[in-house]
Amino acid sequence: MFIKKYSEQTKNVTSGSYYGASKVFGVLCEHLGFVQEDIDWQIWIESGKRQIPRKIVITYKNLPGQPQFIAFLNDWVIDKSITDFVFNSNIPDPNQRVEMSQIINKPQNKIGSIRTQN
Repeated sequence: MFIKKYSEQTKNVTSGSYYGASKVFGVLCEHLGFVQEDIDWQIWIESGKRQIPRKIVITYKNLPGQPQFIAFLNDWVIDKSITDFVFNSNIPDPNQRVEMSQIINKPQNKIGSIRTQN
């Protein structure tokens, strides 16, 4: 089921395993592992109806010492809609000449959060 649902993310997978249920920060998850040519990766997906990722581990097999990237995803907001302001960007022209004092004295932008909206 996972590979069918996420075919784009798993297109380079040569094999996969299901390791059973385990908890990530007290949340019951399904633990899956996958093998690709250059990386091995594991993902813990919350059991039940939410089925959101809770932990990801990527092992870089071809790098010295096989370093790992580990991410815990534990602060999901799924009960609020995302508004356009979250995606607004104000990217300056990279070729525009600017004095350093203009950058230092520029007022800081307030970055919004989906959590602060009513």
